Amino acid sequence: MPLRGPQLAYYMKKRNPGLYQKARELKERYGVTWDEAFAILRGEKPLPTQASSTGSGVQSTLDEVIRRVEALEKRVSELGKFYTDLMATNTRLNSVVNMLSVGLDRRFRFKEYYCVSMDDEGYCKAFYWRSPLKGYKMKEVVEGGERRYYVNVKEHKWVCALCPRYTLKHLVDSLDSLKLRLEVLESQVEQLQQAMAQESGGELEKLRGSLERLRRELKL
Repeated sequence: MPLRGPQLAYYMKKRNPGLYQKARELKERYGVTWDEAFAILRGEKPLPTQASSTGSGVQSTLDEVIRRVEALEKRVSELGKFYTDLMATNTRLNSVVNMLSVGLDRRFRFKEYYCVSMDDEGYCKAFYWRSPLKGYKMKEVVEGGERRYYVNVKEHKWVCALCPRYTLKHLVDSLDSLKLRLEVLESQVEQLQQAMAQESGGELEKLRGSLERLRRELKL
């Protein structure tokens, strides 16, 4: 069955927008139907000399419905694209969140990954606030004559997610241990040097005494 009326108009809009626009102009100018407008464009019907008001009210209603359908189709297409982009972004964010979660869990689960700024109770000593944050577990400390609030990072791990101050505690402890060993070794070296100097000095005095005795014997 051939397409007629609004169905024909909708089909032509998709397949031949230029022809559809011309038919629409004829329809609005002369008050003809869609079928009549396309027939005029095909040369099957003469151009009317004056506008006809027959069926214009119904046709106007149909035109309005077509315009609304077209607007809804466009909106649905835009929403579909937005939804697709949103889901793609959500997938990427979930991947990042999962990677950060693995790192954060490791920081608080294994002692070798503890941060040097976290105390034994789980509070971060690197940063403080001058007033408590709502919804966060914090510790109030009076320092330098002012109240300071430290957040418990064990309870709020995501505070540490991108912290630039994160430093492995066991590395700092190892460095401190190496510094202590170095100080001990330097002290031992200094003591050895002093002992060698004292011993060398005693031998030199003995040698000098022997030379003096030899000189005296030669004079005799």
